[in-house]
Amino acid sequence: MAKTNGGFAGKVLRVDLSTGKVSFEDTVEKYGELLGGTGIGYQVLWDEVPPGTGPFDPANKIVFATGALAGTGVPCNGRTAITSLFPPCWPKPLVGSGHMGGHFAAKLKYAGYDGVIVEGKADHPVWIFIRDGRVEIRDARHLWGSGIRRATLEISQEMGADCVVAITPYFWDPTPQAIFDFFVRLGTSIDLPFLAYNSPGYLSGVEITSDLLARMIERLPNLIGVKEASFNSEKFLELSRRALSLKPDFSMIAGVEYLLPSIPLGGRGSYSSAGAICPNLVVELYRSCAAGEWAKARECQYKISRLWMIFRDQYPSSLKGGMVMMGRSVGPTRPPLPTATKERQEYIRGRLEDMGIMNSEPYGW
Repeated sequence: MAKTNGGFAGKVLRVDLSTGKVSFEDTVEKYGELLGGTGIGYQVLWDEVPPGTGPFDPANKIVFATGALAGTGVPCNGRTAITSLFPPCWPKPLVGSGHMGGHFAAKLKYAGYDGVIVEGKADHPVWIFIRDGRVEIRDARHLWGSGIRRATLEISQEMGADCVVAITPYFWDPTPQAIFDFFVRLGTSIDLPFLAYNSPGYLSGVEITSDLLARMIERLPNLIGVKEASFNSEKFLELSRRALSLKPDFSMIAGVEYLLPSIPLGGRGSYSSAGAICPNLVVELYRSCAAGEWAKARECQYKISRLWMIFRDQYPSSLKGGMVMMGRSVGPTRPPLPTATKERQEYIRGRLEDMGIMNSEPYGW
């Protein structure tokens, strides 16, 4: 029986840190009989890692691998298996797989790879750059000792990001000074412009006040705006008043959907969840606001507000379910949040059809 690619991208990427060599293997030819990313990882370690190898020996390998359904609309498709010899096992290290969700599996598949095999040992810290067919082993000595946030910012800058969005610290109740210090550390560590994200409703009241924002603007020239998601026009107005008095080109961005009411208060745009479903409608709202066509803007805003009410219920699973219906695979919602049930998805489909979204918006990416 002839083999087909099925859900595979077709290639597995192999990166040798000792030699700097990058090579590729045919997924179907070598791993086509295996089940998922865990299967690929275990096969690589079984075939290639000698008995007695330690977790930190150059002969050990770390395999990042996806399954055939990664990057599709199938529930739970967004998992990546990371397989290696696990150092915590005692008295001898054992092969194990850790798993992560997020966008990594789909992004790796869209770049053309079903997995990445990392082998050998570099003589200094490195990180692996992957952009479609371009793969490079890059120097990471300047990142060594950085935390996750700092390393992410530095790599984003190297990858050519236009801007960084950073939310206030949470999991505890930081003082205004602690929030200020956090953004100063962030803003002074990068050359990129950045937006601060204010979402007190979702973060138990942790917020950027107008006094705090004024201090941040005076201290950080690369702070270019705020994503303001308090859903409170009084707070939006006060933040806008202080910010624009200090920096007239400062960008006040409405957190979700409500662009039209933010415009008279100094708003310049919005972060729109609905844009993932109906980009044409969202662009038309922005165009109407920019042109001062208020009747048209209200018509668009009313429609987008209706959509937000639908997606806010069981958010973000409802939004992801709607995206899948529009041909935009984003994978399931990560636990402990639930994935939209079949009944919920049918309800969403009905509302999108009633509003004409299914016929007026593009399908797919």
